[in-house]
Amino acid sequence: MFRRKRESLGKSLGSFVHIWHIKWSYHQDGELKKWVDLLSDEERIKADRFVYEQDRRRYIISHGFLRSVLSKYLKRAPKEIQFGEGVHNK
Repeated sequence: MFRRKRESLGKSLGSFVHIWHIKWSYHQDGELKKWVDLLSDEERIKADRFVYEQDRRRYIISHGFLRSVLSKYLKRAPKEIQFGEGVHNK
């Protein structure tokens, strides 16, 4: 489903570049709830504003996946991670 190159998460992160890959076609509708449950309230609201279902699904999966991966690196629950916004709400 998701792969990471090089070392395991348990080893020192050092100065490696970690590349993660999401296979969009792999995710079924039943799995979407798993990713939605990881999102913040703000992310859920933003996801609901997408006009096209495909865009909404990709947003949910990518943000849920990001939270899942970061939680492993930071040793925190995915919902504990907070993101800030800068210029142009980015």
